[in-house]
Amino acid sequence: MDVGCGTGLWVQEVAIEYSKATVSGVDLSPIQGTLQVPPNAEFYVADVTEGLYFDDGSIDLVQSRCANLSMAERQDFDVRDHGNAMGPICE
Repeated sequence: MDVGCGTGLWVQEVAIEYSKATVSGVDLSPIQGTLQVPPNAEFYVADVTEGLYFDDGSIDLVQSRCANLSMAERQDFDVRDHGNAMGPICE
């Protein structure tokens, strides 16, 4: 899952590279442009600070680049606090 996926490019590239995986992107705005979405990529328009609505244990990897810039007022935000979608976390 790409939190704050923006254009969706990372989701597209990972979905192409790992065709057996389902790769998700979440952002406040829909993806823009002429991005060709692979069949194993999916995009959601949502505010992750309000929670993640995925099945328990269905997310293996969360990545986010520069999301701290758009969530500056949410210094306390931690994606692990929003549901059980992520599997066990190594700390």
